[in-house]
Amino acid sequence: MTRNKKYFNKLLENDMQFDIEMGDDGKYWVKGTGTVRFERESGNPLYLKDVLYVLGLKKKLISISTLEDKGYEVTFR
Repeated sequence: MTRNKKYFNKLLENDMQFDIEMGDDGKYWVKGTGTVRFERESGNPLYLKDVLYVLGLKKKLISISTLEDKGYEVTFR
């Protein structure tokens, strides 16, 4: 999830009628979903779908378990 529109290749803005509750007990409203493109060291871009557009976030967040659930292999070096 991210608050910055510039990261989206495609964005469908709509009020999703739900919020995200974070560890600081803050609630942030989801305002849309879309596709985000990441550049990788291999040179092949990675496109992530269903990324949430969330107003008020201070950082971009990614869920490793969600990526793995979608079939991605996650490696840390």
